[in-house]
Amino acid sequence: MKKIRLHFYSLLVALYGFAIHAQAQLSQEEQKLYDLLTEYRATYNLPAIPISPALTKVAQAHVRDLQDNQPHGENCNMHSWSGVGKWTPCCYTSDHKQAQCMWDKPREMTNYAGNGYEIAYGGSAGATASDAIAGWKSSSGHNSVMINKGVWAKRPWNAVGIGIYGGYAVVWFGEEADNTPIPPIEKPKEKPKPVGDKFELISEKSSESATVLFVNEDSRTLEIYWADFTGKLILYTTLAPQKKVEQATYIGHVWVVKNADTGKNRRFIKVKLKSSKQTFKPK
Repeated sequence: MKKIRLHFYSLLVALYGFAIHAQAQLSQEEQKLYDLLTEYRATYNLPAIPISPALTKVAQAHVRDLQDNQPHGENCNMHSWSGVGKWTPCCYTSDHKQAQCMWDKPREMTNYAGNGYEIAYGGSAGATASDAIAGWKSSSGHNSVMINKGVWAKRPWNAVGIGIYGGYAVVWFGEEADNTPIPPIEKPKEKPKPVGDKFELISEKSSESATVLFVNEDSRTLEIYWADFTGKLILYTTLAPQKKVEQATYIGHVWVVKNADTGKNRRFIKVKLKSSKQTFKPK
């Protein structure tokens, strides 16, 4: 019989200097969990949350520690960490006296910039994306975290980390954006091609940061892709109707916006300004 242990907690970490080679990737089941979370939030007219490589790295390390080293037990809950990895071990108890140990974990492992909040699932028969989402939906406290309800209503999530391994699944939420434009989903590699006589669908390497505000005034959901340094189109986020999202990027990067239902291209954008706005009206 499956048993669910669902917890969340805050933690502090810093974002600056997070290197590209350290970014975590999602497995097929982790991607499914992200998709189910996004679909569930959409039923409440909430936007998709961008994947945070930093939070995902910690989430994936934590589920492996829970599965392989079993740091939790009679008095230690699933926020506990073993002494096997490159982190400080701790037994997280229900009285939260060891909270600082947990808050420090991402600081030990990554450089994410804000607070984080975790929900966790444990199943004796193995964790799946569907079971984890169902478990969290059945818990009012953790359901509220997923859909920004109650005490979480004024905490818009701008970063999320996913981890599934063995009998455990965790999701970490953060208010601070993880500014590295690396997505959860990859499309097949496409040959860079000109957009008219303006530019190719390929991002230029740059260290000059910028932001683009995407505003969807249409009734259709939009998909926002980043064209990477080889011309590969990578789905970074979806944007529900009447919603907006501010995307961190760099001067010279290229973004492609498509209709989610048809895949039709809506706009090609090459970032030239430190701050810009792209509005999509009904067609």
